[in-house]
Amino acid sequence: MMPIVVPANESHVEGIYQLQTQCYAEDVLETREEFRAIVHQNTSFVALNQDTVVGYILSHSWHSIAYPPSLHDLDLAGVLPEPADKIHGDDSRCHFIHDLSVSPSYRNSLVGVGKLLFNATMDLIGPSRIVTLVSVNSTVSYWEKRGFVSAKVQPTRILSSYPEAAVYMIRLQSLVVNNNLS
Repeated sequence: MMPIVVPANESHVEGIYQLQTQCYAEDVLETREEFRAIVHQNTSFVALNQDTVVGYILSHSWHSIAYPPSLHDLDLAGVLPEPADKIHGDDSRCHFIHDLSVSPSYRNSLVGVGKLLFNATMDLIGPSRIVTLVSVNSTVSYWEKRGFVSAKVQPTRILSSYPEAAVYMIRLQSLVVNNNLS
């Protein structure tokens, strides 16, 4: 069955948490509260097969292109900007993709769950935003195919909160759209 992509909400947090435990090592797992804080931003999506979360992309506005948030700082009061129903027209901050995970049973399938989730996020944030992320688990080439490049300066102190070999990456959304890479 083809999964559907819908905006993430509070009712999806447990499914997001459970999928995370299938995709990441125990030492980097995030809490349900961290997921709630991100889902509250209204810029995340889940892929559902019936009522089961088979993929998710968590993202939020961020105030700096120079560095990403630390991995577990999202539970600190005031770190995330206020949620926005629509973020179009707000170019004062970049947009940070916090996590993209797909159930092992849906990876490398013809369905393309990761691509569906990524495209939903890009459609939401529009062409004028700068998008950043931290690539983990040897996914640099995956993100390069989607128009991201490694930042010239890597914020090593912040990246130390992520798994080993984390790479800070940037996508200039307007350039990618103009080159038809999205």
